[in-house]
Amino acid sequence: MKKSSVGLKVNKEKKLFIFTIMILITIVSFIIVFKTELFSVKHVEVLGIEKATKEIVVEEAGINFGGHILKEDLENIRMNVEYDPYVKSALVERKFPNKIVIKIEERKEKALINFMDTYLIIDEEGVVLRSSFNSEDLILIKGIEFDNFVEGEKLSVKNQKEFICALRMVDESEKSGISVEEININDLNDIRININKDLVCKLGSGEGLERKLNTLRKILKDLEKKDIVRGIVDMSHNGYPTYRPIE
Repeated sequence: MKKSSVGLKVNKEKKLFIFTIMILITIVSFIIVFKTELFSVKHVEVLGIEKATKEIVVEEAGINFGGHILKEDLENIRMNVEYDPYVKSALVERKFPNKIVIKIEERKEKALINFMDTYLIIDEEGVVLRSSFNSEDLILIKGIEFDNFVEGEKLSVKNQKEFICALRMVDESEKSGISVEEININDLNDIRININKDLVCKLGSGEGLERKLNTLRKILKDLEKKDIVRGIVDMSHNGYPTYRPIE
């Protein structure tokens, strides 16, 4: 049985009405989203920073305040932020209606390496963060040979094995709670660390480093109780560690 002409007309008018409403909703949505300031970038939130400041990160990011949030290139912002040597990684997100959120993982200053008349400050991976004329309050690594450096990149050294060992020693000394002033890695079979300028520990090779440092921590506590701040702790030989005063 065929539908009546009246019924067909009603259905047609209903579909036209729905289509018109959808068009109006689309137009209004477009105006709200693209022709008003509701979605203009007004705020930037920076998370995970200690060394840097929010102002520096925002400046480096190159965000267009007042521009439309959907027009911001998040990948470009990420690359701008990660260009900073102290930024290990960055994640950039939109938070509607008008905020950009930047989550940062920072590199930490861990050690120093001499370079001509300055010091290079590196992180736990050997990435050069900056140079300084001051020694800072960091472990000084000696015995590493290299010709040049680039801030934000891992130091290119002549002996990678020595460098890896030195970085591991910095990490292990921190974990063991030993305050170290200097690490001399010039000879991998005769590694030495300076607790201070007058108290030295001969570690020998880098084998069993965690065990040696834990033992050294106990020895240093014993020496501290006896008010001994000078001498040589020798752990480079087989058998028990020995101590002898500096002549």
